[in-house]
Amino acid sequence: MIRFSGTYIGESFHLALGRYNSFSLGLGLTNINYEKQWLGVFRESNQFGAATVKGKIQYLSLPLSLTLICGTGLRRYGSSYKSPFRFGINITYVPSFQIGNTFAINKYAAADSSTFFSNYKPNTNEFQHSLTIGLCNQFLLCHKKIRMSIEPYVGYGSGFFYVKGGSSTLTYGIKFQVGIHLKLPRISIQKEVNRGNADEKKKLLEQKQKEIEQQLNKQS
Repeated sequence: MIRFSGTYIGESFHLALGRYNSFSLGLGLTNINYEKQWLGVFRESNQFGAATVKGKIQYLSLPLSLTLICGTGLRRYGSSYKSPFRFGINITYVPSFQIGNTFAINKYAAADSSTFFSNYKPNTNEFQHSLTIGLCNQFLLCHKKIRMSIEPYVGYGSGFFYVKGGSSTLTYGIKFQVGIHLKLPRISIQKEVNRGNADEKKKLLEQKQKEIEQQLNKQS
């Protein structure tokens, strides 16, 4: 393997769990580009040559993420000041299903091995998944409207290629995210009931009731 790179494009929906915690569901497309190369004396031509395989794998990824904020920073003694720093953990599980697999073989110099390349298989995993755990550090700025997150993480996955003896991989790195939080104005709708002639009808009923009472009093 002489070249390996990948990109992920997707969207996620975040569900708040309390004031600081959250759970997110996502849907995205993962593209893996790789290149393999063979150098040496090829058996069929008995001469030196080179051959490369350039391939692309596409996965449909469904990331699930849980963020648990354990602390909200330090508070000054005797005051209501709250630190803009928060910390916690983030657990992310990403199952991926292969939806595309293409590759092309290029030969150079005296490279020739028809039997090998005609039966060549990329040995890619049709199902790939990974689990990462990170230390989430959040900084709240501009009256909590801007949130910056720095998250060192470590992860373990099944790998993209099938290899005898297992192809599990250990990964690590740092995530950096910036979020802008906007509070939408509250909108209230008041419904005004049109009473129409309700007040006049009420007065007429009261007047009729008085007339009836007066007639009953006269008869008695």
